[in-house]
Amino acid sequence: IAPVYLSFQIVIILNKKVRVDDMFSELIGLYVGDGDFSAKKSPHVSFINIDRDVIVFIYKMFKESFGLTQDNMTFMINYSVGDSNELKEKWSKILSITRDIKLRKSVRNRNEALLIQINSKIFSDLFRDLIRHLLPIIGNTERLRRGFLRGYFSADGGMGVKKDPKILNLEH
Repeated sequence: IAPVYLSFQIVIILNKKVRVDDMFSELIGLYVGDGDFSAKKSPHVSFINIDRDVIVFIYKMFKESFGLTQDNMTFMINYSVGDSNELKEKWSKILSITRDIKLRKSVRNRNEALLIQINSKIFSDLFRDLIRHLLPIIGNTERLRRGFLRGYFSADGGMGVKKDPKILNLEH
């Protein structure tokens, strides 16, 4: 019997316009503080956090701002203790998602954290470019700057700016 090969493509349809307001600036601040900038050419955008409200906000903003759906995302719970089925059920309810949630159990995780990953190289490039282009505008607009700082402080919890060249350069 000859093998059968299937191919499929993930399609992401984005909103035509993105409203840049203080809430969107907060999303940018959260991502700069806690998002994954480790791989400049990463094929996905990923964000992980232990705070339920932050995760709900990030998920809501990616859906509303860009028109993304849960089908464009992967969800993973990183945990060390607890029942895997209860954790999946809990996060499915919190985010109102029907997709399967992956699990990663490790004794290194002190607190349960949820990872949201948007699986698109094109979206990844677009989102990182959007951040780079918006940072000067955010820095020069009081309302946007306040939103950014709310997000950044919520994610990072501190005042320091990361200077690692592998991370997005915040200097203009």
